[in-house]
Amino acid sequence: MVPGEDRRIQHFRDDPSLSDEEIAKIAKWVDANAPEGNAADMPPPLTFEDEAIWHIGKPDLIVSSPSVTIEATAPDWWGQLGDTPTGLTEDRYVAAVEVKEVNDVPHGKDAATSTIGGLWVFHHASYSVVTPEAGVPDTGGEAGGGGRSAGGNAPRCAASSFPVHEVGRNADLFDPEAGRLLPAGSNLAFGGEHIHANGRRTKSHLEVGFKFHPKGYKPTINMCTYYFGATELDIRANDANQRVDAYTTLPQAAKLMNFEPHLHASGVRMCLEAITGNKVETLNCAGYNHNWVRNYQWADDAEPLLPKGTVLHLTGWFDTTSQNPRVLDTRNWSGWGNRSIDNMFISLGELAFLTDDELKNEVAKRNEEIRAGVGESIGCPLCDASGKRGTADNQ
Repeated sequence: MVPGEDRRIQHFRDDPSLSDEEIAKIAKWVDANAPEGNAADMPPPLTFEDEAIWHIGKPDLIVSSPSVTIEATAPDWWGQLGDTPTGLTEDRYVAAVEVKEVNDVPHGKDAATSTIGGLWVFHHASYSVVTPEAGVPDTGGEAGGGGRSAGGNAPRCAASSFPVHEVGRNADLFDPEAGRLLPAGSNLAFGGEHIHANGRRTKSHLEVGFKFHPKGYKPTINMCTYYFGATELDIRANDANQRVDAYTTLPQAAKLMNFEPHLHASGVRMCLEAITGNKVETLNCAGYNHNWVRNYQWADDAEPLLPKGTVLHLTGWFDTTSQNPRVLDTRNWSGWGNRSIDNMFISLGELAFLTDDELKNEVAKRNEEIRAGVGESIGCPLCDASGKRGTADNQ
C-alpha cells in the first residue's frame, strides 16, 4: 500500500475480501510467530469446485470459438480464429458473460501438471459482435492498440467489444442499467488471440456463456469497453521496485464499472486514482499475478461517478528479481511486447459515458444512498459526503 493512500472504496460484486475481523485474527497469529494449533481442531481440507461450473449460473446461450491445435513445443501465436454465429433470432441484452477454455489436457486429479501454463493454451482472447451491416469491429485487446502512452490521451472505447478473456479471469456481471446488446443474426468474431504451447499437443477452444436480461429489457445507459496505459516501457533487469505512471482525461462524464489491471510476468501491483480539480482519490489498488488475471467490479452503490475532465492516473510496479517467481531470467531488460516475458501496462475496464443530465441524476441517486447508509461517496467528487445536499447542480 502506498503511504497516505485512501482505499475506502471496498464494495465489490462477488467480493472475496477478508473481513476486518478475519484480518485481525490472522495478524494476531502471525505476531505470535504462527504457532501450530491442536491437530484435532484442524478443519477439513478445502474442496475446490469443479472448474466446469459457471459462476454466472447456467448460461442462456453458449457460443464456442473455432478450435485450434498447438504442438507441444511451438512459438507463441497471435491471430484471428474466425467467426461463430450466435444463432439468435431476436435482439437480447446481456446481463453477464463468462468465458471458459475447453481442451483435451487432463485436469483435476488426472492432471499431468500442477501449473497454470501446463493446463491452458490461451493467454488471452478478444471477441466482439459482428453483424452483416457493421463490418469488422474493433476487437481491442492487448495488441490491438489498447495501450496508449502517458500524456492525457482519451481512453479508447469499443462499444462492440466484450471484455477480454484471460487466464484465471473471473466472470463479468454488468451494471443492471447497462446491458450489452447481442443482436439477432450476429456472429462473435474471435479476432485477437494469443495462444502458447503448454508442453503437450493440445486441441482447444473457448466457450462464451451469456446470461440475458428478461425480454423487453432496455438499458438506460450505454456501456463500452475502455482501456488506456503506457507503451513506452523501460523495465530494468534485477530491480524489485520499478514504477510506471500513465494518465488519461475523460472527454465527458462517466460511470466506471470495473477495474482490471493488466501487466505481464514481472508486474506485481497497479493502482487507479481520479484527479478532479485539487481532489485526488484512489479508486482501487490491487496486487497482480500473471497466472490469475482478476476483474474488480464495483457494487452498484460504489461505481465511481466522474465529471468531464477528470484525470485518471495509473500507477504500476514491476519486480524483475528472483523474489518474483514469474520472472524466468532476472538478467533480462524488457519493454512493450506481446510475449509474457515482455511487458504491458494497461487498465482494462467497462464504463458508461454520461450526459450532464445523466450525471446529475446518478449523483442525486448516490446521495440518497449515502443518506440511507449504503452508498459510497469516494469516487464521486460531486456527491455530498455529509448527506445534506449534492452538488451536481453546480456544474
